[in-house]
Amino acid sequence: MSISFQLYSARNYQPWAAVVSSLAAIGYRNIEGFGPVYEDAAAFRAVLDQYGMSMPSGHFSVEALEGDLAGVIQTAKTLGIKKIICPWLHPDERPTDSAGWTAFAKRLAAIGEGVNAAGYSFSWHNHDFEFFPCPDGQIPQTIIMETAPNIEWEADIAWIVRGGANPLEWITRYGQRISIAHVKDIAPAGENTDEDGWADVGYGVVDWVNISKALQAAGTTLFVMEHDNPNDLQRFASRSLQTLEKLLTLGVGIIGCGNISAAYMRLSKLFKGIEVRACADINAEAAATRAAEFGLRAETVEGLLASADIDMVVNLTIPATHFAVSKQALLAGKHVYSEKPFVLSLAEGQELAALAKARGVRVGSAPDTFLGGSHQLARHLIDSGKVGTVTSGTCFVQSPGMEMWHPNPDFFFQPGGGPVLDMGPYYISNLVQLLGPVKRVGSIASKATEFRTITSQPRHGEKIPVNTPTTIHALLEFHSGASIMFGASWDVWHQSHPNMELYGSEGTLYIPDPNFFGGEVRMTQKGAFVNGTPVWEHPFSQVNDREVANYRTAGLADMALAIIEGRPHRCSLEFALHVVDVMTSILEAGAQGQFITLSTHCERPAALDVAEAQGLLR
Repeated sequence: MSISFQLYSARNYQPWAAVVSSLAAIGYRNIEGFGPVYEDAAAFRAVLDQYGMSMPSGHFSVEALEGDLAGVIQTAKTLGIKKIICPWLHPDERPTDSAGWTAFAKRLAAIGEGVNAAGYSFSWHNHDFEFFPCPDGQIPQTIIMETAPNIEWEADIAWIVRGGANPLEWITRYGQRISIAHVKDIAPAGENTDEDGWADVGYGVVDWVNISKALQAAGTTLFVMEHDNPNDLQRFASRSLQTLEKLLTLGVGIIGCGNISAAYMRLSKLFKGIEVRACADINAEAAATRAAEFGLRAETVEGLLASADIDMVVNLTIPATHFAVSKQALLAGKHVYSEKPFVLSLAEGQELAALAKARGVRVGSAPDTFLGGSHQLARHLIDSGKVGTVTSGTCFVQSPGMEMWHPNPDFFFQPGGGPVLDMGPYYISNLVQLLGPVKRVGSIASKATEFRTITSQPRHGEKIPVNTPTTIHALLEFHSGASIMFGASWDVWHQSHPNMELYGSEGTLYIPDPNFFGGEVRMTQKGAFVNGTPVWEHPFSQVNDREVANYRTAGLADMALAIIEGRPHRCSLEFALHVVDVMTSILEAGAQGQFITLSTHCERPAALDVAEAQGLLR
């Protein structure tokens, strides 16, 4: 989902460079073009580039489309336009009967064929006159849609209302063809007469709450702000953007108010598409404390799941209850994003997958650190062939143990805990996003002691039992042909191994700790260090710190925007399920003393480039 701004709204506020600068400062990243800005397309493209703006769509007259399609295509190419729109018929050119509208629709169909053949999409943009019945009762917009079935529709919602029609009914009928929606509002009767009766979005009478939901459900991906005659461009642009961003936001409820919940509550505010609204915990006092700290509603679990303003549930309970809580949320019809590990067994994950499919909701899971700039840079270096074919590598995650710092470390040393299921998701997720799915695994697993002594507060000196392996050495064979050694231990006081090294036919990649988003990526080619390995201006690339450059919830935000935009999300159920399969198979291989062939497969999640990462942030 993207938000754009129709420059027709700013035609009285010249020069264009000042307009684009102002819109960029407000927070827009896209604009929609119209006639005057095409007069010197190259110069206007320079203005767009200067302020980091894009023009995904543009209006072109029917005369230009029929008389100079090659010129239209060249303009679109220069400005980066992908969606070409015909927006208007002059009053003296409008048909007066069904036959005339049918003939016009055939003209649009022919234009669409030419535009599509050039590699662009083509849409008709409505006003009110398409909804005024012909003498025989037929509606012109219906004639257009039925006679030209292959063109798309840029639906101007407020003009539909002014045409006396119900936008929701039209979205129900033709929503799959509404690739773009014009977002404007109508003032109450008698108000805003100096602005031709239009209003800032959210300050008028158009039912944008329900209409925005219907458009999202229909798959509309571009929302274009417009006001035909604003007397204050800054006011209209800023207030309307605030309204639309709130409408295109999923309400989040957090279940589990333990140690990690504060990070989710704090960092979620960095991202578009999500708003944490409530929290719950079996310990009501813990929920109340977090709610007061972050300005949320404290709920019971049942109350949170019944809340109409909660679209997504973030499951931050202990690993042993991940399956049960996620299942409960899916049964309530909520999307679910779980903290790692997603589940503790493949069977649990498969049950959740079937339930999510039946309920028509999505499931995602941490970790999302592989979306960090360093790991995406490593992905880019591998995909671009800088290190050649990756044949092998090593990963190490080793420390003295969780009892050294965690206030309540018991569950880490029970089934469902241990270094593979706790820290392994970061490393294995990163390996899978870099190299693809794992084919088979083997391992040796052990535990150093039967009891651990807590050295953190407030339970310093207390002994807790160990009922899961705490040192595991595994070998992972990937479908790509690479084999990776993976060592995970909580029985090591100190180590000097790099967190992750990948060895390719052309060089070696040194990848920083995948428990974090950033860090230094180093590379050798043919045995020599490459000086100045590129550092992307990636927003998730900064030096790691708990408060600074910690972007946990990036995966949650990507999932929310993917739901809104109708695309796959990166921290997907299939991806998480494969990672669970890898981890549980490592433990099973250690118990059985033999290699285990995995039963799951997944695609690598889409890479997250600089522009896409910036698009996740507010």
